[in-house]
Amino acid sequence: MKHRSLKPVQERPRPRVDVPLLNRICERAFFQALMMIDVANRHPAERGEPKVGGHASACASSQHILGAIHLVMREPADYIACKPHVSPMDHAYNFLLHN
Repeated sequence: MKHRSLKPVQERPRPRVDVPLLNRICERAFFQALMMIDVANRHPAERGEPKVGGHASACASSQHILGAIHLVMREPADYIACKPHVSPMDHAYNFLLHN
């Protein structure tokens, strides 16, 4: 069996990362995610379709990972799939990025 030679993947240049700025954006997104969860769970009359649920602990544990993906690595044409427990965090980042 003949093996095809694989072309090397071109690496993107690493972006400069301002860590304190990323942390501030992550904290703001986390606050917005917590407010979404609070409204969804405490104000049943204001629930929409689909219901925004999520868990605060899941959002807390994923805020920096999703922040790095959304703010540093993601290209405009990329899609991100998240589990429902973390979706408020994803929605918060999309809101902050005007997506």
